[in-house]
Amino acid sequence: TALRSTRLARAAWAIRDIPRSVTLAELGVQQLRALHGPVDPRVASALNSLGAALWAAGRPVDARAAYVEALAIDRAVLGSGHPAVAILLTNIGELDNASGATADARALHLEALGIAEASLGPRHGTVAAILANLGSSTHALGDVDGALALTLRALEIARDAVGPDDGFVAILHTTIGQRARLLGDTASAIDHGRRGHATMQALFGDLAIDTLGALCGTAAALQDAGDVAAATPLLDQVIASLDRGVAPRSLHAVALARRARIW
Repeated sequence: TALRSTRLARAAWAIRDIPRSVTLAELGVQQLRALHGPVDPRVASALNSLGAALWAAGRPVDARAAYVEALAIDRAVLGSGHPAVAILLTNIGELDNASGATADARALHLEALGIAEASLGPRHGTVAAILANLGSSTHALGDVDGALALTLRALEIARDAVGPDDGFVAILHTTIGQRARLLGDTASAIDHGRRGHATMQALFGDLAIDTLGALCGTAAALQDAGDVAAATPLLDQVIASLDRGVAPRSLHAVALARRARIW
């Protein structure tokens, strides 16, 4: 029953039923504590899921507390070099980055990266996820070149780990396109924007908000390159899609669940 509650919480999160996800995740934590005691890796895993749900519910302080408690459990039971510790460190780092504590976030991601590479190997999907998170905090600190290099490295690993048509890979392509555009590399921005958009479109359809975001990014890069003729129909497509109504399920609800951050 406890595991069922946790799994249902994850399913509710994936379809963006955030209030139900929080309720079920809290129930799962309570049930697992009763069954296995407060210091158990299964409780830590449930707390990790609860942290993700609380963050999505707009409760970052409570989310961080859940992550920190889970981290303490896993360090005590599994040891500081376990992959679960790396995942929780990067989760906390992502939350800190979103809260503006970017330097602290980057330090957490670097610690997580060292653990993940040592315990899982340098080509593991979790390593790619942490590199992507490290790229976000590096970008937030103003180092766009460094952020781009990290995200390119994440893409190289993710292609092998989850396949070239995975939603996580699409996110990485889109992110690389955005950073390349900031650095004035319009050719790369257009190429990666198109790759990200094609995968998102195939996975989630024309109306998914992230599909439209990738299309806008590609159009902006085309405009930067002076190709207004190619950019205009893309923007027209975005406007037409918005007129039809954007699908309520974002790419992030599914694709980010493939990353270590969530489950």
